[in-house]
Amino acid sequence: MRRLSLRWRIALTMGLLVFSASVLLTVLSIHNASVNFVIPLAQFSSSVQESEKIAPERDNMIMIGPTDGVHYQPEVKFEPKYAEKSFFVFSIACMVIITAVSVLVSYCLAGHAMRPIIKLNREVSQIGKTSLSSRVAIPQTNDEVEILSRSFNQLLDRLEQAFERERRFSADVSHALKTPLP
Repeated sequence: MRRLSLRWRIALTMGLLVFSASVLLTVLSIHNASVNFVIPLAQFSSSVQESEKIAPERDNMIMIGPTDGVHYQPEVKFEPKYAEKSFFVFSIACMVIITAVSVLVSYCLAGHAMRPIIKLNREVSQIGKTSLSSRVAIPQTNDEVEILSRSFNQLLDRLEQAFERERRFSADVSHALKTPLP
């Protein structure tokens, strides 16, 4: 089975992370709107409807004195400015928290995706001028890391051959200089 390239794995992982964060933000926003607006308005509406059921009974009663100043005070207090401020603060807090968590998760996932490259870097840094016969391990992943490992080993083959030719040339020149000319 052919594995996805490193680029696709990182893109799909980050896409999944962004999708998850978006869904979470949407759910929290809907919940926040419900708590701050829908539920208080529904309670306010139901308390107004209850007062309207009582109102016909008041129509049969004889009111003494001015009735212009009589106002119904609902049981539920709904303060739009407070609800709006609460909604705004909660939404911003959720956005900051989810963004921070997304960045941390992205960092961990990127580290996981970059692990083969870090391993390759360690192997490459251990190869020096005197150890050109060493080669890096080639992972069987069918991705960019495998291609990079093969390319690096081919580069080491060419360098080793070039150094061997240089060593032989130096030895031949040294031998020729020690031998007297006829």
